Amino acid sequence: MGLEGLSSRLNKATNRTARHPDRWQRWLATHYATCTHPAVVGMSEHMLIIVRKGKTHR
Repeated sequence: MGLEGLSSRLNKATNRTARHPDRWQRWLATHYATCTHPAVVGMSEHMLIIVRKGKTHR
């Protein structure tokens, strides 16, 4: 998952959007719909990876 998503490197614009509740909700919906797309993950500055440690066999 790309944490910044499409707003990667757009900090000022994202912060301006966050000041308007209706715009922010639309932005969040867009972010949630796109944040796992490979192209969006690839452009994000930070990523979230959740893994499960497998059983080790000896």
